[in-house]
Amino acid sequence: MRLGAYPCILEQNTHAHRAYDVKEISERHRHRYEFNNAYKGICTRNGMKISGTSPDGELVEIVEIEDHPWFLGASSILNSNQDLRNLTLSLRHS
Repeated sequence: MRLGAYPCILEQNTHAHRAYDVKEISERHRHRYEFNNAYKGICTRNGMKISGTSPDGELVEIVEIEDHPWFLGASSILNSNQDLRNLTLSLRHS
């Protein structure tokens, strides 16, 4: 189980990067789930963009659908409802 804050490196020119406006974030985790890297190639070839990873690039933390105006999926837990509101507003206006 992954518990606690973990660093995440954001790719430039993504919804996540525009929403956070920094290169590296740290978000809280509380789960046993991970992105299966065996599917990374098929997902990225079919329009999914990996927009956030662990510093070593091994763990996928955030994904987006490239041609979608707001789709973003993350393996972390936002720290508060205010964070969620800010992220939602940022994505709406990007």
